Amino acid sequence: MARARELLLFAACLLSVTKPDFGVDVMIRGSVAVQGTAVMIEERLSELTKHMSFSLVSSYGLLSDLRTQMDLLARKVATIGTTFATALNQASTSNSNVTATFHPVLLSLTRLQTLQVDELPPILAEIEKLVKLSIKLELQDSFKTLQSSVQLMVGAVVQLTAAVIDNPVSIDVSIVNMVTRVASMLRANTVPLNYTIASTGENIRAADTFLGRLSRSVQTTTTTVENDFTSFMDDVEQLQDTTLQALGCTKQEISGLGASVEPLLAILCDSSGPCDIRTTVTKILQLQSDDQDEVALTVREQFSKLTPYKTILTSVASVTFSRAYELGLYLADVTAMKGPYGLYCLNKYASVVEQLLPRVRDGLIVCYRQEHTRLRTLRTSLLNMYATFVYDFEDLFDQLQLCTAESGNFSFLTAMNGLYTQLVEQMKKKLELMKSFLVAETTSSARRLLLCGTEASLAVANDRAQLWSEIGECRQKGPSYNVPIMEV
Repeated sequence: MARARELLLFAACLLSVTKPDFGVDVMIRGSVAVQGTAVMIEERLSELTKHMSFSLVSSYGLLSDLRTQMDLLARKVATIGTTFATALNQASTSNSNVTATFHPVLLSLTRLQTLQVDELPPILAEIEKLVKLSIKLELQDSFKTLQSSVQLMVGAVVQLTAAVIDNPVSIDVSIVNMVTRVASMLRANTVPLNYTIASTGENIRAADTFLGRLSRSVQTTTTTVENDFTSFMDDVEQLQDTTLQALGCTKQEISGLGASVEPLLAILCDSSGPCDIRTTVTKILQLQSDDQDEVALTVREQFSKLTPYKTILTSVASVTFSRAYELGLYLADVTAMKGPYGLYCLNKYASVVEQLLPRVRDGLIVCYRQEHTRLRTLRTSLLNMYATFVYDFEDLFDQLQLCTAESGNFSFLTAMNGLYTQLVEQMKKKLELMKSFLVAETTSSARRLLLCGTEASLAVANDRAQLWSEIGECRQKGPSYNVPIMEV
């Protein structure tokens, strides 16, 4: 009897700690497994929203719009899915009543069923507009797999509900286990959807990071190109200043020689009447002063004509950079479309696209260096040519000293005056040739600068076209392997 009382007390204790299951005050075998599976479903579905929880650094609308649509889709599925998981979790320990217990579960399952029909098509249509069919088809396949599990889940919950209503005391454990199995299957079938959303998010982030880097590079390189030309013009201005300084020194030297000539002219022209040789020598001196000023003015004008090419070359570079960025957008499109080789193509071609920008700058820098060297040579040639006028005046001084010995010989002085008159004409021609040479060289320099910008632009354009084709081929075929032919 004592033993029997102990058993009754033990049974009473068990009943006092027994948890209610599925809306009845009876502990149903297998309910704990259902509860555990519901928790795992909730954890898995809550991961969906994390894949799109990131900010974008680029301003590319396609990536932003795609992230928005994918985030909207993930939140809709996660919200309804976690609602179902929570309802199933609560149902496994509910004792309110059968209807109140299973109604939230079936309602959330119904919403999951209608989600693909009512709410997802507009989102999928927007995604298709952005990135064609690839992601849409992948999502549709994922939802098809998920929906099959949802339908099985509805059937399993309906069977469990009926079993609880019919005989809550002795429910067939196989029905509860079936709910657990189907719930586990539903959890497993969220994996394709989870993968699609996660991998799409990864592709968006990778493409966005690349575009952000490329955009910064475009801005930096554009500024650098402007600064490079400014530096080039600083060098040109320095050349101009040193050229003008050297011309000024030569002018002073010639003026000094002119002062030395005056006493000799006083000897040759001792009468109060006209003196042709004085007139001619004065013309020579005046010619040197006036034309030297014209040469200096030509130097300033021609060198300053190179300044506007900063705007032209910067514009050419900017257009080229914009086209390179368009190629980057195409590569980002390929990546965002999430084909089987999207990330592979991005990793393969991202650095190649980025290298198009410094290639333009490097080409222009080479041109600036070459033109600076040519202009420096022009300055040297110009000064060497102008130095010959000093030699002419030195010869003139020596000749006038000899003429003083024949100051009374009219025919001799007339002949010398004729030679000096010819010298005036030759000096005029020489000065005109110097100015023409200066104009021709600086004009050629300007044209070469334009040619350099055009060549750099064309080279990048050719590479851009080739890369565009290769990226498209990469998207379709992926990596290509060149297998060497083995010689026998």
